[in-house]
Amino acid sequence: MARLEITRDYILAGNATFTAHNGAGNWYTFKVTRKESAQYGLNYFASFLSGQDNESDFTYLGVIDPEYLRLRITRKSRQHEGSTPVRALTWALDMLSGRVDGSKCPAAEILPSTRCCRCGRKLTTPDSVKAGIGPECAGRGAVAPVRPAARVVTNSSGETSYPAMERHSERPAGGSPDVASLEEDLTQFGPEASIEDVAQKLLNNRLTELGIHVE
Repeated sequence: MARLEITRDYILAGNATFTAHNGAGNWYTFKVTRKESAQYGLNYFASFLSGQDNESDFTYLGVIDPEYLRLRITRKSRQHEGSTPVRALTWALDMLSGRVDGSKCPAAEILPSTRCCRCGRKLTTPDSVKAGIGPECAGRGAVAPVRPAARVVTNSSGETSYPAMERHSERPAGGSPDVASLEEDLTQFGPEASIEDVAQKLLNNRLTELGIHVE
């Protein structure tokens, strides 16, 4: 059965972008916008992605009849009835309205556009839509963690120190301290140490384990 992830309501929502994929490596991305005027009433204008910019490179195709979900070519359209974009959108509309049996093209799919989880750009190709990330962002790998700025430790008495880190060298990979090492950290500050003192101490210990020298 064809994979239909949008509905008639999605198409007619007012600013819909979706990709129709025939399952054989060929696809088109379409946009349907809703506009209403005193002269022409309510209309749904269809266009197809014809350039590299997924936001603005759309070329006008025609008008969609909201009752029957059919495409009508107008004089302003640069495409004719037999052109590939027109045939592709007609096929997609027929699939959504039930005029075409989806079981006869089980590899086909109609997908809503999504946003890249990394850069936020609109995704239109089938693989990117399903992955949730564009090819360029996917090629960059995982986002590197942001390391906090290194600072010296200053206790509640205003004394600045550079904590010794030798006792932490035997901690497991990843630097996660065990209970015993935490207790050892805490006893160095005494009963009057503030939460900020202890937190700063542990932060500097972790920075040293990561190879960030505290100055």
